[in-house]
Amino acid sequence: MKSRTTKKFRECFSLIPKEVKELAKKNYKLWLQNHYSNGLRFKSIDKKDPRKYSIRIGSGYRALGDYSRKEDVISWYWIGTHEDYNNLL
Repeated sequence: MKSRTTKKFRECFSLIPKEVKELAKKNYKLWLQNHYSNGLRFKSIDKKDPRKYSIRIGSGYRALGDYSRKEDVISWYWIGTHEDYNNLL
């Protein structure tokens, strides 16, 4: 599976604390090696729209992406606090 970020994701990423950015980069490298590695909790989050995926960035942050099975690519479109994640869902 390939990965890309949207402009909105990059805007959100620019707003998170430095230590969370570093953890996100570390977890991204782990995700590249094994999408379903323990601790990442990479999963589809919407039964009505199985393209929607979430990944854990530490205990307090999440990232969201849309998966295209045809292209085998996930487009990350949001990263933020777990509280904001819950409000988005």
